[in-house]
Amino acid sequence: MAREASPVEAASQLKGERHLSILSILEREGRAEVRQLSQLLGVSEVTIRRDLRELDRQGVLVNVRGGALVSRGTGFEVPYAAKLGEHQDEKVRIARAACDRCQPGETVLLDAGTTVGAMTNHLPNSGLTVITNALNVINILARRGSFAFLVIGGEFRVVSQAFLGPRAVEALSALRIDRAFIGTEGIAADRGLQVPDSGDAAFKQAAVRAAREVVILADHSKFEVERLYTFASWNQVGELITGQETEPEAVARLRAMGVPVTVV
Repeated sequence: MAREASPVEAASQLKGERHLSILSILEREGRAEVRQLSQLLGVSEVTIRRDLRELDRQGVLVNVRGGALVSRGTGFEVPYAAKLGEHQDEKVRIARAACDRCQPGETVLLDAGTTVGAMTNHLPNSGLTVITNALNVINILARRGSFAFLVIGGEFRVVSQAFLGPRAVEALSALRIDRAFIGTEGIAADRGLQVPDSGDAAFKQAAVRAAREVVILADHSKFEVERLYTFASWNQVGELITGQETEPEAVARLRAMGVPVTVV
């Protein structure tokens, strides 16, 4: 018989869902007022103000008088759950193209992220061994039951649903991978590939070093976006797969630099 959540656990779950809703609204609209959020989410303005102060301390929004603004700083990161519903068709096309790169008997790495995570439903049953630090990948592959996979453990980071930290980097550094499929939060022609978190950057750097080939998966929203930490330069990338929604000028600029870009 399943254990019922305690009142404290239930309240925590409700708060987490509310925080994701607030961030989704801000990501879509850029700003929101306390009164608006109170009405949309069905809680008091006092509760909303408390939520905004907490999210401001986490650095994921800017709390201003009467409401909040989306944070556009290089340290900003949209939580994993809030990204799941974004650009779904594009992500599936990218994921399918990435799965076509997988060859029978290979060892591949799937890192955390919604676009890379979309690969899990389309991977061929061809004797692949999958290495991952992503909770969503673990859960889906465990249900499919037809893959050998190695889980990289470490400190669990809620916002990205990934296992990171020194232990994760150390475990990955001892491995040799045929192909690493890696997501990114920012793409800049002059700086390379970027993420807002140092632990995520360290893990991706280790993945790049461990892989014979690096394949970057990125939907159009990641282009011309700068984040705090660079984890790979363009000469380390074997292929970048993106969607047809990406501006042609951005694609042309990378191709002119010698970056192999596939548009799907």
